[in-house]
This record gives sequence, C-alpha cells and structure tokens, in this order.
Amino acid sequence: MQGVDPRFFFFITALLSLLCFVILVIVMRRNLPQSIAGVSEWGWACGFMTVAGTLFITRGIFPAGFFTDVTQLLANAAFFLAFWMMYVSLLQFAGRAPKIRHLWYVVLIPTLLLAWFSFVDNFYIARVLVAMATIVVLCSACANAILKMKYKGVAENFMMMVFALLGAVSLARFGTTVLGEEKTHFLETASLSQTAYFATQSLSIVALTVGFMLMIGRRLSDTLGYLALRGEFHKSRSDERLDMQRALQQAVRNNELVMYYQPRTDVRTGVVIGLEALIRWNHPAYGLIGPSQFITLCEETNAVLPLGIWVLEHAICFLNRLHSDVRPGIHLSVNVSARQFNSPNLKIDIERMLKNAVFSADQLELELTESALLDDPVRAKNIMSQLKDMGISLSVDDFGTGYSSLSYLKRLPIDCIKIDYSFMKGIPEDSDDVAITRAIIVMGHALGLKVVAEGVETQEQLIYLRNEGCDEFQGFFRSKALPEQEVIRLLAEEKW
Repeated sequence: MQGVDPRFFFFITALLSLLCFVILVIVMRRNLPQSIAGVSEWGWACGFMTVAGTLFITRGIFPAGFFTDVTQLLANAAFFLAFWMMYVSLLQFAGRAPKIRHLWYVVLIPTLLLAWFSFVDNFYIARVLVAMATIVVLCSACANAILKMKYKGVAENFMMMVFALLGAVSLARFGTTVLGEEKTHFLETASLSQTAYFATQSLSIVALTVGFMLMIGRRLSDTLGYLALRGEFHKSRSDERLDMQRALQQAVRNNELVMYYQPRTDVRTGVVIGLEALIRWNHPAYGLIGPSQFITLCEETNAVLPLGIWVLEHAICFLNRLHSDVRPGIHLSVNVSARQFNSPNLKIDIERMLKNAVFSADQLELELTESALLDDPVRAKNIMSQLKDMGISLSVDDFGTGYSSLSYLKRLPIDCIKIDYSFMKGIPEDSDDVAITRAIIVMGHALGLKVVAEGVETQEQLIYLRNEGCDEFQGFFRSKALPEQEVIRLLAEEKW
C-alpha cells in the first residue's frame, strides 16, 4: 500500500458519500414513515463527507499557498461536521432529543485551532494532533449514542465496532505523531502507516453508512410489521382495541409517551408566537412512533380519553413553564379528538388543570376537527360556549378537507381556522390551490377569524401567504416538531 496515493481513498470516500447522500436525502427520506427519524441528518453527514473528500483531493493539484491552506481547513471542518451530523442522526433515530451544544464546541474549537496552526504557526504536527483528538471524541460520542439505544441489533453493534475501530486508529495516529514519526504532510511523503490509516478511514466511513442503512431497513421492517403483520396490530379489531388500551397504559407507566411542539410563526414578523402540541410514542422496540400510527385506533376506543387528558396536562404544564421563564404570552394549541370533545368531563378536566395556571386562559387553544363540530351542531355550540366562557381559544383544524361550511363558521364561537397542509403543496404553481387558499384567507378575515397555514415548506409559499395577508404559518420551512428542550432553546435564542 506504500505506493498508493492517499488521495485515491479520499476520491472513493467522496464518490460513495455522494451516492449515499442522494439515496438518503432525495430517495429514502421522501418514502419512509415519519417515525424513522435521523435519515436526513445522516444524509447530510454524507454530504459533508463528500465536501471533505473533494477538498482533500485538491492538495497537490494547486500550488502551495493561502488557497491550499484554506481548502484544507474547510476540508477538516466539513469532516468534523459530518461526524457531528452522524451523532445527531443516531440520537434522532433512537427517539432522543439531541443535546448537541456541547458537541458543537468539539467541532468549533478544533476548527479554530486548525486555523491558527495553518495560518499563524504553520505547525503541521499540531494540526494532526488536533484533528486526531477531535475524531476520537466524535467517534466516542457516536459509539456512546448507539450504546444507549434501548434496542441494539446486528447493525447497531456493527456500527459501534466501526466507530471504535476508527477512534482506535485515530488514537494510534495521534500516538505516532507524538512520537515524532509523522513530521510532514502525508501527501508529500506518505508512509505505510499513514496510507493504512486513510484506507481504514475510507472503508470505515462507507461501512458506517451501510450499517445505518441496515438499521433503517430493520426499523422499516419492524414498523410495518408492528403496524400490519405482527403483534397487537395483526389481531382482530376487538383484540386490537384491548391491546391498544393495555399498550398505552403500559406506555404511560413507563414514560414512553413524549411531547413534541411545532412552532407557529407570525407571517409578517417571522417571530414564533405559538406552538402546537404533538404526541409521540417512544416505543422501546420500534423507536419514535408518530401519532398517525396509533391515534386513529385510540379514537375508536376509550383509550383516547386518558391519552387526551395526559396530553392536555403535559401541554398546560409546559405552557406554564414557557410563560414564566421563557416567553410570556406565547400561545399553545392542543388537538382534541371528537370523542374527547363530546366527553361530559372535558370542562371539569380543563378547569382542574387551569386552576394553578400562571398564563391567561386565551393562551391555550383547543384544535377541533370539522367532523366533531358537525356531528351534532347544537351540542357542539353548547360545549364550545362553555369553553369560551372559561376564556379558552378555539380553532378548526385541517380546514377545507371535511365539511367546510360558511354557516357553521358563522354560528359557532371559533377564533381561528387552520388551512390544511394539502393546499400548500401546490403553491404557487397550482392555480387551484392558490385560489382555494386565497378564498379561505379572505373568508376567515371577513368573519373576524385568525388564519393559520399548515405545511409551509418553501420560501415561495411563505411569500405568497404574506402577500395574501395570512396571519401565521407552521411547517418544516420554519421548524419541524421539536422536543421540549429544543423548543426552549429556540425561543430563548430568538429576538422578539
């Protein structure tokens, strides 16, 4: 291997990483269930690795000088960011909130040190030591993230061994550099040990992505099996309902249910002024399961009632915390199922929960479906009037997809309508979606209602909503649903 140019390994790394980036970000992310998290993050890790490999190759092609130093610095920074994104991806895949600020410093500080040793001291040995120490720390963090996963199969154990191997060879190179065996740039005089290191590094990076794809495949198989082929979901409907009640009771006891919150942003100012509470099931075997995969079955049983109470209690508790310590006056919306809305205990339960609230009651918004309102309009109006007497705000979720009617908007005490995300997909190209959305905004404002657009994913969609006078928006363009700590961090860092 001594006669092999190390740039060959960087070329292989860049080429295969680019292929993996395309597969993960462009192909798989669009076709996988939302419960399989971390795919996009790992895809972007492959993207950073592609950039790093490409920049490393430029060494020797261009004359030595400032440009070469800058490209090598950027290559190292991209390499560190790739491992940082791998770490975030593994935490997301395991359904854990990424506490990444401390690891961000592990990327930032070494990059600054590399810049110093490149442009001020021009100290090659110090650059190698910093780079190897950083890779060891990042590999250790990734291996530790896998180690803490509740379920570890062959793919997880394989990846943990690869991270350990990469960390070990980086530590070995650190040691040989300390002993004075590496004094010049590896592309100028590549020793056998240096070439072996880069060969191991290249193969390890490819192996890690293969291992992650195997994890995705197993999770997809387990998820589909969990939902359709095996366990509780493969039984008769009566057994399904009974098992769901038992499973949710177990989930509550084991603290498997977690709350995520998606920001609602003022269209005009870009400031987050509200949140929508969304529940997730952090299943010990199947990872983070979205509400669409278990709420429907819950609504067919009484299991949705205790679940709805649990969500309201946690959401109100979180709103108390936000109002007191983070963002006074912020609003929080909570979805209420038709069964919970018609429960005779709804008013009593909410009064009990609001007894110790430090926020104004109108900061709490209940999102109702059109079907829940129109099954029995007279009863719905009475219930809504009681909730309005308590000061609570009321909104209609997914407006435009059910039995939308001007008459019920006029009769019922509604404060807000939320435009269903399906109308956002075609904006601004689809003239029908544009016309429908414009009509909903105009109608809502004419009736004195606030209008919120769901599913906003592009700058063009936001510009259209701003031009049409929409009040708020939510969607991936601003932020996906976040765990509590990430929401607190976002609100604390935002100027308002």
